[in-house]
Order: sequence, then structure tokens, then C-alpha cells
Amino acid sequence: MYSEMLVTTGLTQKSLELFVLLGICVSVIGFILVTYWRYILFGAFAIFCLVVMANGSTNTEQVAKSQPTIQQEKPKVELDEDTKAFLEDCKAYTDYDDEQCMSVWTNRTSMKAKAEKSRILRAKYQLL
Repeated sequence: MYSEMLVTTGLTQKSLELFVLLGICVSVIGFILVTYWRYILFGAFAIFCLVVMANGSTNTEQVAKSQPTIQQEKPKVELDEDTKAFLEDCKAYTDYDDEQCMSVWTNRTSMKAKAEKSRILRAKYQLL
């Protein structure tokens, strides 16, 4: 009788099993949502706030009164080959402009100088 009912409705045993499993999953998820909806809502709100605060940017630029701005031309500085290669790579692989790339290079070289100075001081105090 069961197999005749399957044939007349055009369903297979596999599709009925999927309907039963789907019903169980919907029931479990519905039970969880109904029981813990406040915690889920609070957690979603907390995650939303965390994402907004992590990706937010504050615009602290203040508009000055209309004062004429004087643009000074920066003197051209002769760069060595390493600096030129770094600047080319920086502009090619990032969306930085010339000033930003030069700032990165300057910070890099000043960090090297600080590291060398601390190495010398450590060596000097180890000898004492």
C-alpha cells in the first residue's frame, strides 16, 4: 500500500526522506530561534557594533577660515638606486602616492638607524 501511494503521488523514497530531514532541521532551528531569540538578537547587535567600530574612520579635519594657502615647491632631491627602486615598487604595488611612499622609505631608514644605535649601545654595555 505504501509503495502504491508513492507511485500515485510521483514521489520517491529518497525525496520523502529529504522532506523528513528538512522538517526536523526546520523544527530544530525554529526551536532555537524561539527559545534564544533575545540572545541571538543581542549577539548580532554586538557583532554589528564591533564591525562598525573596527572599520570606522573619524574625520578630524577641521575647515579653516578662508585663508589663502601658499604652496611651496619642494626641492628635487637626488635619490639613489635603492630608493628609486623602492618608490617604483611602492607605487606599483600599492595605492600610495609619492609622498606616502617616501614617508614609508624615511620611516624604514630611521628604524634601521635606531636599530643600529641600540645594537651599538647593547654591545658597549656588555663590554663593561
